[in-house]
Amino acid sequence: MIHFGREITGDLAAAQRREWLVTNGIGGYAMGTLSGVRTRRYHGLLIASASPPADRVMLVADLDAWVSVDDVRHPLVTHCWAAGVVLPDGYRHMERFHLDGLIPTFTYAFGETQVVQRVWMRHGHNTTYLTYTNQRGARPIALQLTPLCTYREHHSVTAGGQSVPVMSPVVAAIDGGFEVLTVPGALPLRIYVNTGEITLGGEWWWNFHLSKEAYRGQPDREDLYAPATVRATLPPARRSPWSPPPRRAAPSPGRTPAHRNATARRRCSARRRSATMRPTGSASSRSPPTSSSWTGASSATAARTTRARA
Repeated sequence: MIHFGREITGDLAAAQRREWLVTNGIGGYAMGTLSGVRTRRYHGLLIASASPPADRVMLVADLDAWVSVDDVRHPLVTHCWAAGVVLPDGYRHMERFHLDGLIPTFTYAFGETQVVQRVWMRHGHNTTYLTYTNQRGARPIALQLTPLCTYREHHSVTAGGQSVPVMSPVVAAIDGGFEVLTVPGALPLRIYVNTGEITLGGEWWWNFHLSKEAYRGQPDREDLYAPATVRATLPPARRSPWSPPPRRAAPSPGRTPAHRNATARRRCSARRRSATMRPTGSASSRSPPTSSSWTGASSATAARTTRARA
């Protein structure tokens, strides 16, 4: 299993050199660095394939994520700016990164509190799922998410200044969300969350620095648009569908060999069942009940479900 601890995640240079990637099987993808810093124009959370498998369009470049623990705010995100400043520095709170099957999983620690972020895409759809889980801690924590959006061919960069109209929140059968429309004929970006409140805004965030592009001698500054902010509360963790079933008690010494063989068969069966409960990058859209889900789907064909997605 791929796993990196604080010796890598706490070192900005080392974490920036390592990248993760998930795909949807039709040309779309999401990718980034372990640190969370976007260093290349291709780094983003939702790059859709408008004409599968080609015509890739960047829709969600980043997600500005913060948590509040005992009224103290902590970043889960790291930005690098054209002035040479790295702020905020969420990578310092990352305890580890690992792949849960094929799902990139980021674990952040704030004292006794632990927040776990997962990201994957739905196979065959231009849809990205993210979940945030209050994995360890006795009290609820506050979560704030601001998607940073654009609409461009994935080989280019965005220069801000033009208004990106944001429609009123679109309410699905269960989940609420909002839609970002750019130019006529463009793919609509729909973002849904399964909990929390949405505050519509609309402002440009200027001068993000892309260090790998600078190294290549390419345009290395980008502006991104923040259409809204989502605020939610993450309850303390409890056992979720992503957790393996509890271990069965070992047989007592006085049992017969038949009892021991039957118990071994049950354990083997339990292990097989637990494996099917751990989703992969193209499988289940189910999120833990203690999580806040944020999803982005770019195409009008993406079906609405009871989980958040854009």
